[in-house]
Parts: sequence; C-alpha cells; structure tokens
Amino acid sequence: MTESETGRERAKPIRLSRHARENALYRGSTEEEILETIRTGFWEAAQDERWECRKNFAYREEWNG
Repeated sequence: MTESETGRERAKPIRLSRHARENALYRGSTEEEILETIRTGFWEAAQDERWECRKNFAYREEWNG
C-alpha cells in the first residue's frame, strides 16, 4: 500500500537558508519556532502572488535591550 492509498503523505523537508537563519537571530526567534510556524501558522496571500505565514510566540526577555 502506498502513502497516497493510506491517505498519509510525507511532508517535504523544510530547509532554511543562511539568510533566514541569520534573520531569525536578529528577530529573536529560533529555528524551531520558524518550523512550527510553517507547519501550523496562519497563511495568507502576500504581494506578487506570494504567501506569508504568521504565528505569535511569547518572548520572555527584554527586546533589544
């Protein structure tokens, strides 16, 4: 029985670019938060036929202090 026949499909692996990882540090987020957002966040249409995804996380530190 194939994955399609069982109704379960494997998700493609998510790979972050170096640019994305560097921006995550600057923005105070972790790679795990980014992956969770991609998998479970709210997706909406953005400019130029692109998509954006959002999810809020608690930040329990002083921001850029």
